[in-house]
Amino acid sequence: SQGSSSTITAKLSLSSEPVEVVISLFRALDTASFLVRLLSVEPRAGHETIDESLVDLMEQASETVVLVDEDGTIEWVNSAFVDITQCGAAARAVGRSIVDFMQGPEISLSVILANAKRHGRLRLLSGEIVSSTGQTNEVEFSVVNLTDTDTPKFGFIIRNVSLRSSSGNGQTLGIPQSTEDLVALIGNVPLKQLVRDATDMIERNCIEAALNLTGGNRALTAKVLGLSRQSLYMKLHKYQLDGDGGQ
Repeated sequence: SQGSSSTITAKLSLSSEPVEVVISLFRALDTASFLVRLLSVEPRAGHETIDESLVDLMEQASETVVLVDEDGTIEWVNSAFVDITQCGAAARAVGRSIVDFMQGPEISLSVILANAKRHGRLRLLSGEIVSSTGQTNEVEFSVVNLTDTDTPKFGFIIRNVSLRSSSGNGQTLGIPQSTEDLVALIGNVPLKQLVRDATDMIERNCIEAALNLTGGNRALTAKVLGLSRQSLYMKLHKYQLDGDGGQ
């Protein structure tokens, strides 16, 4: 009830190896979960204090933090991950692959983990987080190979950039409405974001043209564009084209 317990000493039932048990409470939305850690009774000096502080730091961080094994299976997530994926509780993510929640041209899990293992870390990759409701958020993420573990593990540090503000004015950047709008952003945003904005502008214009062509019939618009109706509805919402009307 206080957030963490005092450390107790116990023995593993199979090997009788003495361990110290530390339990921490964390909440995700309306669900309470417990993180149970088993530590050697002879850790390095100060190891327990540092370990507890790191767990608290990762749990309270605004960035999303995910710990996965060598297959990409999630072993631990912080509350920011629960919020951005809307999965309800950390326990609902543990045991699933991280690719269940991430997508994008740079998301090739085997390649990412192999390169992280080879180089130690990867920085500023791009992708999208997909929530349980189908909402997507653009993210940048880095991957770190955790070498001080018995089995291979990797940490993903993920930052939501969907609401990144423009330089100097503190306002969020909208989707450019024309080529002139796009050109005006040169020098204010990175090339990678300009390319994403250009893609969004083209996609929005194509959807608008298809809606005009079909008289606003959404079922026919989805067919014309080669999309499922669900995908079309998500894009209509993304580009604020989902007003009343249409079928």
